[in-house]
Amino acid sequence: MNSIAWITLSAVIVALGIGVTSILRTEKIQRREQRRRLLNEITEWAIKVVSWRSDNRVILKEMATVEEGEVRQSLRLMHAHLAEIQAFFTAMTGLNTYISKLSLEFQQGLPEAIQKLISDLEASTDFLDAWRGRLFADLYSGKVDIDIIKETAEADKLAGQFEKSAGAVLEKVADIKAKEIG
Repeated sequence: MNSIAWITLSAVIVALGIGVTSILRTEKIQRREQRRRLLNEITEWAIKVVSWRSDNRVILKEMATVEEGEVRQSLRLMHAHLAEIQAFFTAMTGLNTYISKLSLEFQQGLPEAIQKLISDLEASTDFLDAWRGRLFADLYSGKVDIDIIKETAEADKLAGQFEKSAGAVLEKVADIKAKEIG
């Protein structure tokens, strides 16, 4: 081989090395961006859970303090509001499964934190569903046997649990993002 052939071969090898390195760096950047997008989806989901709670917490407490003469109307409004809450969480059920599967991409305790939040959401949803059923039975029968203040306090307690779990999810996401950025 003459010197021109060696120079050409060397240039091709260097160009190939640069190309492979560039492809590997691009894949690494794309992988990091994909992980960030997944973490952002998880963050949006957890924030949606928390912001729902803060929006609706006051409404249930206000309904629980309605005067005696307005109880039947209050029960109707509360039943309608609980139906709206149920619809929101039913719509999130598919998203819960999706988020749970996304979390498997990460470790650092994120899948466990997400499972805890999902479990807390299910407990709250089950309670609200049962409460709504009791309200409907009272409305249908014409008697009021439900202690609205007690039920509201229980709903608030369960909502506080999933709010705490959502905070733990957001904390895990922040930890993962901090480790990956820095």
